[in-house]
Amino acid sequence: MFSSLVFATILFLIWLIYLIFRNHSYMSYIPMPNSNIIFGHIFYFLNTTDLLQKITNMTVENGGIVRIYIPPIKPTVIITNPNIIREITRSEKMLDKANYYKYFSEWIEEGLLTTKLQQWKPNRKMITPWINKQTILMNFMKIFESKCDILIENFEQQLGNPDLDVTPIVKIFSMDVTCECLMGVNDFDDDFKRNYFNSIFNIGRTSLNRMVSPFKRFDIFFELTRESRSFEKELKNLESVFEELITRRRKNAEKSETDGHCTFLDFMLQMKDTHSIKYIREEVTTMLFAGHDTISTAISFILYALSRHPEIQENVYDEQIDIIGNENVTYAEIQQMKYLDMVINETMRMYPPVPLIGRKVEEDVVIAGKYLLPKNHSVGILIYGCHHNPNYFPEPEKFIPERFQNEILPGTYLPFSLGPRNCIGKKFAWLEIKVCISKLIRRFRFLRPEPDYKIDLVPQMVLVAKNGIRLSLQKRVE
Repeated sequence: MFSSLVFATILFLIWLIYLIFRNHSYMSYIPMPNSNIIFGHIFYFLNTTDLLQKITNMTVENGGIVRIYIPPIKPTVIITNPNIIREITRSEKMLDKANYYKYFSEWIEEGLLTTKLQQWKPNRKMITPWINKQTILMNFMKIFESKCDILIENFEQQLGNPDLDVTPIVKIFSMDVTCECLMGVNDFDDDFKRNYFNSIFNIGRTSLNRMVSPFKRFDIFFELTRESRSFEKELKNLESVFEELITRRRKNAEKSETDGHCTFLDFMLQMKDTHSIKYIREEVTTMLFAGHDTISTAISFILYALSRHPEIQENVYDEQIDIIGNENVTYAEIQQMKYLDMVINETMRMYPPVPLIGRKVEEDVVIAGKYLLPKNHSVGILIYGCHHNPNYFPEPEKFIPERFQNEILPGTYLPFSLGPRNCIGKKFAWLEIKVCISKLIRRFRFLRPEPDYKIDLVPQMVLVAKNGIRLSLQKRVE
C-alpha cells in the first residue's frame, strides 16, 4: 500500500514537472512577463482591481505581444501591437473566434458573435443588408426619440440625488430601444427587464470565472459546482425571454397589420421554413444582447466622462444648440455633430464597451515575420490595452476628444473590432448613442457625484464598473 502511494506520488511529480516545463517553454520566442513557476499569472486574475491596466502595462513593456499563463493549459497570446492586430483581423486563417468563447456559446450558441467560420460567412452576408439599410435606420429615429423622452422622465425623478448610478436606468432605455426597433415589442415591464439583466450579468460573471479557473474551465469539474446549477437556471430564463419575444411580437402584429417596418425578429421568422427555430433563436438572442448591453455601457460611460469634464460637456451642448432646429433631432442633423463624434470616440477609447476579443488560428501561421502561432491556438486582442498605449495615445488617462481630429493609426483604436468580423451593428449603435446624448445634454447638466469616487473597472462580457457609473444631475434652465 505504502509503495503504491509513493509510486503514485512520484508519477504525479513527474507529470507536474513536465507540465511546468511544457507550459513555460511553449512559444518561448514570445515574451512572458514574470509569473509564478507553478501558478503562472493566475494571481493577477484573482484580484480584478486594475487588472486591465496591469495586462496593458505587460504588453506595452514587451512590444505589444505577451504570453499569459493560467495553468494547466498552455499560455494564451495577448496582443496590443497594431501591426500584428491588422494582420490577425484581416487574415482568412484567423477569422474563427478563440477557444474560450465556448464559455459564452452555451448561452448565445451559434449566433454571429460566436459561430464558426463556415456558418458565420453566409449568416453575416444574409443579415448585413437588413441591419445597415439606411431607410431602416432612419425609421428607427422616432423610436430613439420616444424612448429618450421616457429616459428623460426617469432621470428627472433622480434630480437631487447626489450619487446616482446611471447604469440600471440606461440599460432599461437601451433594452426598450432594442426590443422595439429590432423585435417589434414594446410592452415588457421593468421587472421583466431587470430579471433579464440579472441573468446576463450572472452568466457573464460565471463565464469569466470559468475562463480564469484552473478547474472550472473543464466541464467535468464545473458541473459538480453549485455555480453550474445556477448557470443552467439562468440559461432557461433567457430561453423563456426568446419565447416571450415571439409571443408578444405575434400579438402586436395581430393588433396592427401595418406597424411601420419589418423588424429583425420578423426577418428571422420569415426563414422558419428554411432555417431551424434553434438558428433563429441564436441570432435573435445575439442581437438582443449586443443591441442593448454594449450600447448602454457606452452611453453610461459617456455621461460619466461628461460629468468629469464640464468644459467639454458645454462644448457638446453648444454644438447641439447650433445644430438642432427643434426638440426632435433629424437624421441629417445627426451627421453634423462632429464634436459629439469626437467625444464618443474618446469615451470608447478610454472605456471600450468590449475590452477583449479573441481569434483562433486555423493553421500554423507566422505573424510579424517572426512569431509562429500554432494551429488551434487562441489569440487575445486586448482592446483596452490598445486604447491605453501611451505610444499611440499620449497621456492615455486624460480625456482629450481632440485626439480624433487627426487620423488614427489603424489597429490602435478598435471599439467595434476590425476586419470582416467587426461589429455588424455599428451604424445602429452610433445613431442610437448620438440621439440619446443629444436629447439628454439639452435637458441636463451631468455633475460629479458627492462624495467623489474612482471608477473600478472590471472586464466581463462588457466593461463593467464594479462600483457603478455614478454622477448627479442638474436641470438646465430653459
